[in-house]
Amino acid sequence: MSDTSLRSSIIRGTSYLAARSAIGFAVGLGGMLLLTRLIGAENYGLYVTISTVISYMSDIALMGVSNYIIRKEEVVGRSLYDLAFTFSLLASIAAIGVGVGLSFFLSGWLHSPEIRLPFLITLVALPISALLLPSQTMLEKELNYKQIAFLEMHTQFVYYGVALALAYAGFGIWAPVIGNIVQGAAAVVIGCKYAKYLPRLYWSWKPLKEMLQYGIANSVSKRIWGLRTLINPLIVGHFAGPGGVAVVSIAMRLIQALSVVNGTIMRVSFSVLAKLQQDKRRMELALNEAMTMQVFSIAPFLIGFAALAHWVVPLMFDDAWDAILVIYPFLAFKYMIYGIFNLQMNVLYVYGKNWEVTKFNLLHVGMLALLTFLLVPYFGLNGYAWAEVATIGTYYAIHRNVSESLNVDYREPFFYTLICVPAMFAPMLSFPWALLLLLPLLLFLVMSKPRNQIVGYSRQLLKKEKTLEAV
Repeated sequence: MSDTSLRSSIIRGTSYLAARSAIGFAVGLGGMLLLTRLIGAENYGLYVTISTVISYMSDIALMGVSNYIIRKEEVVGRSLYDLAFTFSLLASIAAIGVGVGLSFFLSGWLHSPEIRLPFLITLVALPISALLLPSQTMLEKELNYKQIAFLEMHTQFVYYGVALALAYAGFGIWAPVIGNIVQGAAAVVIGCKYAKYLPRLYWSWKPLKEMLQYGIANSVSKRIWGLRTLINPLIVGHFAGPGGVAVVSIAMRLIQALSVVNGTIMRVSFSVLAKLQQDKRRMELALNEAMTMQVFSIAPFLIGFAALAHWVVPLMFDDAWDAILVIYPFLAFKYMIYGIFNLQMNVLYVYGKNWEVTKFNLLHVGMLALLTFLLVPYFGLNGYAWAEVATIGTYYAIHRNVSESLNVDYREPFFYTLICVPAMFAPMLSFPWALLLLLPLLLFLVMSKPRNQIVGYSRQLLKKEKTLEAV
């Protein structure tokens, strides 16, 4: 990476994806609300289960080959993209056979035989992910986030356009199922156009072996982490039914949608950090600054929703969704801490320390699954929220591994998080007592450093500063 600063690279890529996220927030939140009202909580919970399980299967089939290509520092030829496509296509087809057997287990475990047919139809479309992989990987390797932002924005419009039209026509659960399939097909067409690439079959054992050596290790660690996404549909769903799955899913969707910039920083950081892996000093500065950026990118939106939740939730949902107010503060707090340590997981991936991440993922997901299984039968959805918070202690394992290579400074991100967290629990108190939890935020007005940092990052994201300070 020449002399361009990490901050410049992150913010330039983030500005495109953040703009897409802002539009996506409005479209996604509005579309989600309309969709849940039109098809009902039960159908929405079933669809969440279908999409989560099949998305996880798709990730397994792709085997982490895209991250292998992105991580390579040298120029990558077309044949490697073709090889990645060919392997992922074959793996996706094999996954369909596994999914057919899995459909019988799901219908019995969740006591929902009606889930089987829409699950199988969605499963047949699994190879679409393999078709999209090479073009999207090509765009990400070149840090072409402007076109990635347009790709995701356009396909989101396609999904909600199709799903809402069918839901209004009375298609029930089939509305999001068909919308998801059409969205995937549109993504392939647009992605190939932007990348100027058409997938073709290619096979070579030697580069495939190298690709899989990294890709499988990378995929195993991430897929273990991905198991946490199955805890809601499979464990919460078993005890609380599709309605409980829908409540937890929407609470998490709200948090992810409100974190407009957070996800984009994470996405850009892997590609950029990969270019700094030989420079320890810049890597340390990059990580420490990015952790602070994460806090400022997440907190304002999570706090804003928490402050207005008593009025917003009844406006957007009916009484059946009041449980969102109870679990939101705990999930928001967990997401704040997750944002800080997820950056460190990216550092470990860049350094090729996949096994260290894998061991952490096993610990974290295992603890979350166990606590959810033990608490939800007795405390309902509150039990799931408490289980999420309890797993924060497992992040020490990530810190210990990263600190062996880099000096990590937590003072700023942890202190700023401590100031912000009380405000996230405002939904748990009635007005005006909830205002007391907002008082710690006044520290940001009297402390000059965080105030200047917020102003500086905001100006850069809005492109009001033409010159960016080098890291």
